[in-house]
Amino acid sequence: MKTLGKMLLVAGLLTTAGYGMNAMAEEGCSGPMMMGGKMNHEGMDKMREQHQAKVHDALKLTPAQEPAWQKLVASHQDHPQGIEKLPAPERLEKMIAHMQGHLAALKEFYAVLTPEQRKTFDDSMPKPGEFPGMGRPGMSPR
Repeated sequence: MKTLGKMLLVAGLLTTAGYGMNAMAEEGCSGPMMMGGKMNHEGMDKMREQHQAKVHDALKLTPAQEPAWQKLVASHQDHPQGIEKLPAPERLEKMIAHMQGHLAALKEFYAVLTPEQRKTFDDSMPKPGEFPGMGRPGMSPR
């Protein structure tokens, strides 16, 4: 039951992210994530890389912690290829599998952090409602 609950949570988050991105595209939003009403993956990648560099610097990782960090960073970059052509259920399955791999890398990384580093890392992660494009236009985070 726990696994089903987690999968439903991930599916809900992914669905919400999709609705937010669609809303941005429909409204012609611009910025680093949108370009001409379409997703700007290069802009998103650049924002992610900048955020990762900032977090990396703030954590002051030891050489022993670096391999876990590199695995976590790599888990962000290994996006499922060709999923846009799959039917919705198969697409969601691929996205969930990708998120499970990312979660495993995150847990492995988190386990090697000191309590102070964990606080820094937790503080650096967006909270619900802070993700760019999440939620519906005009809705404020709770």
